[in-house]
Amino acid sequence: MGLSRRPDSAAARVVTGGEPWIATRLDFLVNWARANSLWPMPFGTACCAIEFMATAASRYDLARFGMERQSFSPRQ
Repeated sequence: MGLSRRPDSAAARVVTGGEPWIATRLDFLVNWARANSLWPMPFGTACCAIEFMATAASRYDLARFGMERQSFSPRQ
């Protein structure tokens, strides 16, 4: 446990024969999108995720009311 060196990038996993190439690239793309997302929250697949993201946009800016911290629910 902890003795094998983990690859730093998706390309290194392809060379070593770790994961399938398509799944590795897709995983890399999804992680990149989550890290560079403009929204201050992860991807939401629930029915009201788009409404929650709209409250952080400029038209319905909740920061004016002191609601900066947006917590995530484990149910979403």
